[in-house]
Amino acid sequence: MTDEEILKNLAERFDAIRKKKEIKDADLVSRGGANGIAMGKFRSGENITLKTFVRLVRGLGELDRLERLFSAS
Repeated sequence: MTDEEILKNLAERFDAIRKKKEIKDADLVSRGGANGIAMGKFRSGENITLKTFVRLVRGLGELDRLERLFSAS
């Protein structure tokens, strides 16, 4: 996969989780501290900062998944 394909796939998976949890975009960005522009950029495959990505994941309530990804065990 290209970088662009990976980002698009990641955004699609992210949105699927958001929909499953029934979280509205406005709630997601306010919970995590991001903004709607960042969410739009992420969805369209544009580059966002890692800090913004963390904020979006926090808004989704899924920071534990990042912690597991980079755990020492």
